[in-house]
Amino acid sequence: MMKTAMKLATLMFYPFLYVSSAYAIAPANDNLANAVSIAAFPYTDTVTAIDSDDASSEVGELLCGSGFYTGTWWYSIATATGGTITADTMTLEASTPVGNSNAVNIAIYSGATHPLTELACDESFRVTADPLDDEKTPTISAVVGPGTYFIAVGNSTANPTANSIITNVSFVPVATAPVTPVPTLPLWGLGIMTLLLGFVARRKAR
Repeated sequence: MMKTAMKLATLMFYPFLYVSSAYAIAPANDNLANAVSIAAFPYTDTVTAIDSDDASSEVGELLCGSGFYTGTWWYSIATATGGTITADTMTLEASTPVGNSNAVNIAIYSGATHPLTELACDESFRVTADPLDDEKTPTISAVVGPGTYFIAVGNSTANPTANSIITNVSFVPVATAPVTPVPTLPLWGLGIMTLLLGFVARRKAR
């Protein structure tokens, strides 16, 4: 009787033992090929803690900072003019309005496939927020020319991750100098100029 009751209790509560994993799904931009294309700035994206735990790393993927990732997700920026890319990432706790409760990495890369070329990298392994610690929010910046660039955010926290991970990206394009129009003469002006030059030439010939 006791064994039967235990079996029934197990069957009743078994589905609830895996509720968290049932709702966990890797970010849609888990792989480089599915990087989120950023077209408008400033840009902000949030990956939930449970989804960040399902993120993975690809074969040939470079490691930023400490070199320890439990997973990464990707963003891309295409620019025709070049400019400055700035990005940061952080995890916020309700009790601390600033700072990282998780270990996070962020990097900017050039290239098209793994392994990419690292342009900038920063990381944070701060467990508690310190307003005087400039590593509480890893921030990177890179001056780039025309082309496509990738931003990777890495979750370096041993599962389970405590809080959502927020990424901010901005881009300032290269300032272009205004084009000064070249003055041109209308057709009638060219005709008058031709006549005057001809007149002067005839006078010199005499």
